Amino acid sequence: MTSMNIKKHFNFNTLIQILLALTFIFNLFISEISNYKPYSFYLKGISSIFLLLLCWFDYKLNFTEINKTMQIDYRRITTILFLFILFPLISLIYSRNIEFGMMKIAYIVFGIIPSIIVFIYFLNTINRDRIKIFLSTILLLGLLFGLVSLILSPYNPSTSYSFEYYRWSHVIGGRFLSSITVIVLLLHFSNFIKSKTILIATTTILLVSVYFVGLRAAFLGIIILISFLILFAIIRKEKKSLKLLILSLLISTLSVFSISQFNNLSTNRYSKLQVNESGKFDDGAITARLIAYEVSWENIKKHPMFGVGFGGFYNEKISGDIAQIKYPHNLLIEIQLELGIMGSIFFAGLFGLIFWKSYKFSIPLFIFLLFSFWLAMFSKDIATQTQLWIGIAVLCFDSAQHKMIERGRHLMIL
Repeated sequence: MTSMNIKKHFNFNTLIQILLALTFIFNLFISEISNYKPYSFYLKGISSIFLLLLCWFDYKLNFTEINKTMQIDYRRITTILFLFILFPLISLIYSRNIEFGMMKIAYIVFGIIPSIIVFIYFLNTINRDRIKIFLSTILLLGLLFGLVSLILSPYNPSTSYSFEYYRWSHVIGGRFLSSITVIVLLLHFSNFIKSKTILIATTTILLVSVYFVGLRAAFLGIIILISFLILFAIIRKEKKSLKLLILSLLISTLSVFSISQFNNLSTNRYSKLQVNESGKFDDGAITARLIAYEVSWENIKKHPMFGVGFGGFYNEKISGDIAQIKYPHNLLIEIQLELGIMGSIFFAGLFGLIFWKSYKFSIPLFIFLLFSFWLAMFSKDIATQTQLWIGIAVLCFDSAQHKMIERGRHLMIL
């Protein structure tokens, strides 16, 4: 192969990897749409098909090289995915809302499963070049999205979201920006972004944009993570990382105060996290969730062993302030409510394996999945927690395998 052909192959290969990264990120957050409208099924299906085709094309393009490193425990991952769908599927027999339960299973099949498959492929074929392309792509995309969010301010979290061209979902936007912010915060402990100015500017833009999106759980999660990272830097005596984190936090805080003079919608939203004089919240979203938790708890006490069936929360008995809520907005409550003790035991074991294996594989991935779990306590349902469920991919690996450890080191930025 001539040098010109090698250059062309490299450029084309890089282009495919960039497209694969973009499509994976797009599919990851598209699969978290939870309105259960017909267009969302089509969107998830088309996105997943395109993602799988790109994955197949990348495999064919690098067939020889990939085959040398590919090592998947097909039996293990097939069993886990089978059980992942089996519990909800069986529960449809007694579900209070079989139709909605089937819609949730369709969301899992069209949205979550393809993302897990591609993430398995990504982890199995990862190398330094691929991680650089993936990180560069996601950082540029996050930076662009953050700037657009700050300039256009297309969010209105004070009312329930309905699809409009000029209004974006603060939940999807907040999850996306906060997840990228987690990655950027972890990069303070690496040399991936060599310029201190660029790192501080990127961190500031993302932190400020997360604040003004108005997804409170995401912003609080970021604050908790920053606190732990500062403590970690102090204990480990990472002076450079500590300075960068504190400087980014100070600049972000000043920027928030400055912008709040012109846009106080998000600030008012955060102020409603406090209870009023009567001990209640002056916030419809919080009130609705608390009522949903109470309703869920009453049904959990009535159906502790097997639950009310997949999709069973959303039924004709739901009325009043939570009439339009399709799920409890808390993953653990939803699992116990709809799948009962048996389902909770399975998912508790699954969470334990995901977190233990991800910790062994890559601490940054472990932190990312923990943050995803945090978000799952406040929004979305079982069928749309894709960025948490992609952690199932690490279960393909045997922690004793040398290749697993080597691949994990590519993701070790701490």
